[in-house]
Amino acid sequence: MAGDSHTPPRFRMHFSRHALQIALFAGVFVLLLNGFFITHYRQGRAQAEAEAQRRLEQALLALVDRARLLDLAAFPPVQARDALHQLLPPQATLTLEHLAGDRLLVQAEDPAPSAPDRPPLVATHADIHRTARLEQPYDAAMRSWSQGARKALTGIILADVLLVALLFFLGLFASRARRCQAAHRHSEEMLVAVFENANQFVALLTPAGHILKVNQAALQRIDAARAAVLGLEFWQPAWWRLPREAEKARQAVMDALAGRPSRFQSQNVDARGQTFPVEVSVKPLIFEHDHVEYILVEWRDISDLVAAARALEESRSQLMDMAASVPGVLFRLEEVDSAAALAQRFRFTFISQRLSKLFKLSPELATLDRIADLMQPSAAFLDSLQQALDSPPRWEHLSRFTTWPAKQAGCASGPG
Repeated sequence: MAGDSHTPPRFRMHFSRHALQIALFAGVFVLLLNGFFITHYRQGRAQAEAEAQRRLEQALLALVDRARLLDLAAFPPVQARDALHQLLPPQATLTLEHLAGDRLLVQAEDPAPSAPDRPPLVATHADIHRTARLEQPYDAAMRSWSQGARKALTGIILADVLLVALLFFLGLFASRARRCQAAHRHSEEMLVAVFENANQFVALLTPAGHILKVNQAALQRIDAARAAVLGLEFWQPAWWRLPREAEKARQAVMDALAGRPSRFQSQNVDARGQTFPVEVSVKPLIFEHDHVEYILVEWRDISDLVAAARALEESRSQLMDMAASVPGVLFRLEEVDSAAALAQRFRFTFISQRLSKLFKLSPELATLDRIADLMQPSAAFLDSLQQALDSPPRWEHLSRFTTWPAKQAGCASGPG
């Protein structure tokens, strides 16, 4: 069918196998149940037949006694027949034959013929005066039992249907549960694979700070076995051999227990005893109960990052030293308030040695002040600065002099 093409073959095969198992189990169970019912039915029918035969024989004895009394009272045959008719079982036929040759037949008003495969029940009696035969159709003799048997049969059929439906839905539920378990195992395997193959160090802690899981990368760095680390407090293994750094880790775990994530830089010690910088992230994992269930710790070696930052700082320092020693007058401005006036909008971030000597400024202090705090810029200076901002590139020559307190001076700009 067209709709089946969207179902993965593995799922179809998996479902078909379990459906077949369910059908076989349900079939065996129903066969056993029906076999028990059939056995009980046959035993019940045999007992009911014996009981019906016994009742028929008792009814025949009662009829024979009544016929004897009627003979003694010399009742006419018609009246005797009516009297005996009142004692007849349902749909039964009574035949009385006297030794003298007289024959009396007492029959129900609407006798029902017996089924061909079920012969009627017959009871006979003979004494010195007569022989008696009482015959009753099988269905009439077994009517009460048949009604009960039909009710039982209806009940067993309904029970079969309900049991089959119940087993079917239980099987579907079990099949779905097995698929969910398989999917859960697959998810766990993927999670473990990601956890173990992560380049950074990862650990999962209890709320008390004990290590539940730790990945292989972290263990290899200190050359430790997993069994030797699991169960320890996070700040106890060899990563935190330095007491001050171990205290940082302990405090971060305590903060996570209170629901506060943290991030800090620290120093770890590897298996060779060498320290290396790490960046640590400690996060509380809070689920549906609104309290910390686990604590996730991720930390990574930032030796390359620290080395790169150090090299960048050295390069910047060298560049600034070169810029400060050039013969020209250079300065660099940084915008601090875009809504302020132009003289209050920028502050100095760098001034060259010549500029500092020319105006007797301290380079450390000057880089903290805005333009208006150090000088009284002329309108020409501010116009040139605005042109440098509006017309990139920002390197412009500001040819006008600026007015400082108590004297006039000129300057040239660096990057605006």
